[in-house]
Amino acid sequence: MFDIVKNIYNAMLEQLLLEFGLNDKEAKTYLACLELGPSKVRDIAQLSGVGRVNTYYIIDKLIQHGLIARTYKNDVMYFVADEPEALVAIMERRAKDFKQYLPQLKAMSKQGNRPSMRLYEGEEGIKALYEDSLTSKEKIFSWNSAENLEATLPEYFHDYYKRRAKKNIFITGILNDSPEAREYQKHDKELAREIRLVPKEKMGIKPECYIYENKVTFMSLHEKIGVMIESKDIADAMKRLYELAWEKAGEYEKNL
Repeated sequence: MFDIVKNIYNAMLEQLLLEFGLNDKEAKTYLACLELGPSKVRDIAQLSGVGRVNTYYIIDKLIQHGLIARTYKNDVMYFVADEPEALVAIMERRAKDFKQYLPQLKAMSKQGNRPSMRLYEGEEGIKALYEDSLTSKEKIFSWNSAENLEATLPEYFHDYYKRRAKKNIFITGILNDSPEAREYQKHDKELAREIRLVPKEKMGIKPECYIYENKVTFMSLHEKIGVMIESKDIADAMKRLYELAWEKAGEYEKNL
């Protein structure tokens, strides 16, 4: 029974290492080293099931990855697996290395110049759309409902507002008039935004909408679904329509 559980557990660990980027033989060799402690090649090869000749080659690769190290005892060479935390450190380092080239990769990508539409579902999908807006290099235009925001993930949204303000991303918002919206308006300056209120009978819109750069996003908090349209023509058209709505909202607000 113990052997069955062990085999299942090792298979799960091997799959994890495969996702990390090792191949099948590298994963088996690393796990054998981890289980054996300081060992000779023949013992590692025997436990891993990888041929001895191949094991020498694989160990050299794992040493380059920083996952296995050489050690000596009585002038005899042994190989020992680094602690599992090394995997996390390597992944973090790779992510950091990749991140520094991200601007060049994005500049090379043709996807950014091509119109696209993506669907997002669930609370995490809604959050992903809001998180994307934190990458904006320009002002965000929005309309939304404070009541819906307060009824759905209020802690997340209030944290989001602070993070957006900290990034100096200014936003204008057209909101249904409500006690919640009036409370929001009191904090406009500290949260880098300007809100205009419109009577519910004139607007009464439930979904949120954000317009920035070449993107238009719609988020239905009640239905937990969102969509992002990435198109310069559509974004430009929506910005112009928003400017008309913003001007009219100013007129409505004077009469509230």
